[in-house]
Amino acid sequence: MSARVPNVFQKTKLIDDAVTLFIGGQIYEGFKSATITREMNSLGSTFSLSIVDRWRADQESFSLKPGLMAHIHAGKNTVVDGYIDSVSFDLQGQNRNITISGRSRTADLIDSSITGKNEYKNLDIKAIADKLVEPFSNVRVLLRAAAGAKFDKFTVRQGETVFEALDRLARQRSLVMFPSYEGNVILTKKDTTVASTEIRSGVNLLGGSATYDNSERFSKYIVKGQAQGDKGTEEQAIGAKGEATDAGIGRNRELLVIAENVVDTNGAVERAKYEADIRAARSVEITLTVLGWRQDNGEFWDVNQLVFIDAGFLGYRGQGLIKRVQYIKEEGGTKAELTVIRPDAFEFNKEVSKEKDPVDQMGWDKV
Repeated sequence: MSARVPNVFQKTKLIDDAVTLFIGGQIYEGFKSATITREMNSLGSTFSLSIVDRWRADQESFSLKPGLMAHIHAGKNTVVDGYIDSVSFDLQGQNRNITISGRSRTADLIDSSITGKNEYKNLDIKAIADKLVEPFSNVRVLLRAAAGAKFDKFTVRQGETVFEALDRLARQRSLVMFPSYEGNVILTKKDTTVASTEIRSGVNLLGGSATYDNSERFSKYIVKGQAQGDKGTEEQAIGAKGEATDAGIGRNRELLVIAENVVDTNGAVERAKYEADIRAARSVEITLTVLGWRQDNGEFWDVNQLVFIDAGFLGYRGQGLIKRVQYIKEEGGTKAELTVIRPDAFEFNKEVSKEKDPVDQMGWDKV
């Protein structure tokens, strides 16, 4: 590891995935391994960097410590902007193994409870989200979709974290959430952008695994919730009701969900659509390993992006949605591990499509 100008070029060629750590005015490189993870509906991008050095009793004290701001680049691009959570040492003979781990700036929203105002009226999701993250001066909310209707009232639960409140807001407006590379909160819709690179067995797919599990899916979702007694008719006050279906489940399986919050009919329907969508999405999980961190066009593999997959040996041929990306650099090389789910995940339709169900798309007798 060194503290000097970063070396991201080999002769005159830029090394796209050369990992560099910036701490204050110091620059560190030469890591033995690096792992960086991004995931949809999770606000804490994580990183783990490992180095090995020759320990001497008279050498200077190690300057990296928990709490310091950390900026990590791959080539010339930011991949994480956050803080060091932990530093660990392991001495084996004269070799000292050091592991530096941390998360993006948005991790504070995951850990911190809301202790200020607990009720917001007649505000849209962006306005409420801005107020929730206001105590965290270096985090902004980036809304990349329509804000939708204003909330008549949004109440923070006792002991709820900022992330938990944001997650509830996003669900009620059919939005997904994840951190930007720079450590801000992105609220957006499921994207329709297709990766420039296809993933194919025998071409660029190094390995993979797949699980198809329908045990948590149901043919119909019924959501009931207590509406506010001072609004609407007596029937509405007794309880709102919403339904959604999953056409991929051919037999009768119904699930009744009691809403945690006060909801009207529209709110109950949205919750039912969410339940059907998320359970169908979780029923398919494919992990694919490809060489390098970038697609053919130079862009990073990233979450909330569609990708075409041809991996018959995993039972999948068609588009999938990238839910999770893990960038890995180790002695064996540089690779990305992509977790892919159904392509229609996070669309929150009233009926989950049977046509896009991977089990029905593939000829399983040929797998």
